[in-house]
Amino acid sequence: MERVVTTVMFDGQFWIALIEKIGPDGILSVGKYVFGAEPSNPELVEFMLCAYGDVPARRSETLVRPRAKDKPAALSRVTGKAKAMYAELQKTYLASRAGEKRLVREADEREKYLQKRERRKERKRGH
Repeated sequence: MERVVTTVMFDGQFWIALIEKIGPDGILSVGKYVFGAEPSNPELVEFMLCAYGDVPARRSETLVRPRAKDKPAALSRVTGKAKAMYAELQKTYLASRAGEKRLVREADEREKYLQKRERRKERKRGH
């Protein structure tokens, strides 16, 4: 049985929904949805009905031990861990994207350089 915990909180700049999905095998997936301004009750209902399934969740390598009953303090610890884990996963994802962009940019610069060098040779030959 999959367990899902959704926490709506103020992140310092925006209101977000932090979604934690714990699968039957104990694998934790974390996703984040940004509301922007403080959501009203109809906006929350619309989010749960429409946009909830579209939130991308990133899987974590850490396993979560399922518990029979959670206490509020334990839930806040799990939420804090999930926030930290989401930030870490997002940082690694963005770092990999930045690396890919850097490689593409370097290849483009190299191609421009080779074209420029070829044009110089053409002009020097007088063609």
